[in-house]
Amino acid sequence: LSQCHGVAVAGLLLRCADAGLRAEPENAAAKNLAFGPDQINEYFMPAPVEPKPANPTLTARIRKTLPSSERAFSLDVEFSAAPGFTILFGPSGSGKTTLLDCVSGLATPDAGRISIGERLLFDASSRKKLAVAKRGVGYVLQDLALFPHLTVEQNTEYGLAHVPRSLRRQRAAEMLQEFRIDHLRQRRPAEISGGERQRVALARSLVTDPCLLLL
Repeated sequence: LSQCHGVAVAGLLLRCADAGLRAEPENAAAKNLAFGPDQINEYFMPAPVEPKPANPTLTARIRKTLPSSERAFSLDVEFSAAPGFTILFGPSGSGKTTLLDCVSGLATPDAGRISIGERLLFDASSRKKLAVAKRGVGYVLQDLALFPHLTVEQNTEYGLAHVPRSLRRQRAAEMLQEFRIDHLRQRRPAEISGGERQRVALARSLVTDPCLLLL
């Protein structure tokens, strides 16, 4: 969980990558998400969101049950994350990905409340659920979910559909330079390495300048 300016986060993540940090293995309890065209457009082409809150503390109270043929999994958690970096620790299957899915809006809690500062993202009691596209939350999925038919540049620009073309290209170019992959902008995901694909996914999430980044 990161709450910081997109370009600043890009630089820090790149320094961490250069230092040899690696992503955690996939959570065995994570729910598989099947994206249809409408969901893809909603998530990767966010509409303009409200101004960032002055005190962007993430506060979440989430209860979510995932049915299973073997045993049901129940997540019941309450926490807050102040601006900066927050790391979630837990064994595989403990619900970390489910928690992030709920914060991003890709999954709906059975009960609870999620807010960033004064901005309410979800509240079960009042049946309020802010659309994914309006949350101002960047989320790098575990499988990265890059569009295979689009170039690196087009993947990065995808979340900026509401921005004028000239500004869209400028912002994407700046983010690709921050991640040192601007020389790959005309290549497709299959033509670059796994590490480079991770950088593209991060660039696509950060180029929208989200108030919260989920990894």
